[in-house]
Amino acid sequence: MKQLFLILFTFILLTSNAQDWNIPKVSDDGWEIEQTYTLNKKKRNILLISEATAYTVALVGLNQLWYADYPKSDFHFINDNGEWLQMDKMGHISSSYYTGVAGIKAYEWAGFSRKKAIWYGGMTGSLFLTIIEILDGHSAEWGASSGDLIANTTGSLLAIGQALKWNEQRIQLKYSYSPTRFADQNPEQLGGNNLERALKDYNGQTYWISFNLRSLLNINSSDFPQW
Repeated sequence: MKQLFLILFTFILLTSNAQDWNIPKVSDDGWEIEQTYTLNKKKRNILLISEATAYTVALVGLNQLWYADYPKSDFHFINDNGEWLQMDKMGHISSSYYTGVAGIKAYEWAGFSRKKAIWYGGMTGSLFLTIIEILDGHSAEWGASSGDLIANTTGSLLAIGQALKWNEQRIQLKYSYSPTRFADQNPEQLGGNNLERALKDYNGQTYWISFNLRSLLNINSSDFPQW
């Protein structure tokens, strides 16, 4: 786990309860009404410059802070799919999913058309996390992981697929953590403070998949909860 995941974890917490999706307008005969989008060039430039800056800072920062002290190698892959009981893969899926959810909203904010916002924004998580795989792949200490790449893509597709089909996230990934005694025994690998342990101590993590039954079953009764 790299320090970048500390940033992504905060990002997840800020976006995990977001539900302000724009539901497509439907006419009386049941057909979806085509919505118009006006690209805001100022907002688009802000978005693209911010993304480019974030990618550059992440790439340079990670390389200097984490990888610079370790020997380099030719780009290579490793198979780490059997490690950590796949809990690290759930972290990749969740990070990619919620980054994609936020990315879709960011591109909608900039005025991109619905499909472009969904695809461009939804893939933000996968593209961002690919930075880590590139750096891992050039480090003799580690290596790029095909399992991580698959997990990243899975998280993005979960966000994209729901946005295309329903224009909302009816199935969401959620996360919880409870402190364990193991982190004190191995703080270097499991974290030296509470924030690091919330990411690195897999013993105390739980990943949830939640369903909005009201939306999935098209229940209109006000007595049925909206969550």
